[in-house]
Amino acid sequence: MITKGFTLLEFLIVAILVIILMTLTAPTMTNLRLTYNVKAVMERLHKDLVFSRHSAINQQSRITFCPLNTAKKCQGNWQQGYSIFIDKYPLNEYDEKTDTLLLKSQLENLEGRLIFTGGKVLIFDSAGMLDSASGTFQYCHNQDKTAHYTKALIINLNGRIRKSQDIDHDGIDEKNYYDKNSDLSCVPRAKA
Repeated sequence: MITKGFTLLEFLIVAILVIILMTLTAPTMTNLRLTYNVKAVMERLHKDLVFSRHSAINQQSRITFCPLNTAKKCQGNWQQGYSIFIDKYPLNEYDEKTDTLLLKSQLENLEGRLIFTGGKVLIFDSAGMLDSASGTFQYCHNQDKTAHYTKALIINLNGRIRKSQDIDHDGIDEKNYYDKNSDLSCVPRAKA
């Protein structure tokens, strides 16, 4: 009686082909995962920044965008997420009696460092302009050693938010539109 099935040779050939295909696609899958993570974090941050600015204009109020510590005061640890609230007095701290919490974000997909060069708080006035220092939010993924996946959001004093771009086509975004030597970097700067 003849039984139908795979021979050992056929099985080994298929197994070898599968292993070769997996070896070839593994780097691509890693790149896709890194790209997706960075894009998801930066899109969420961009959406929340635009929401903050529009809320300030629409509600004609001062909107504070900052990470809060346990005492509900703005602090500089952006890794823990951030809160967006209508900020009355005292400034730069959330008081449940006088302030209105609009949004609290934990940045669930954070697999790297989120850095803001403008300090520990971002404040939009009733015209949508900054009432704090301008700055750059930069996200460096933990597995990105070359800054090829690093992205940034630049906020100017007018409250405008723009995304970093690769203007010199070297695979690394620049902070400045007009300076091809302003590549983003994930190397921590030495403290002076």
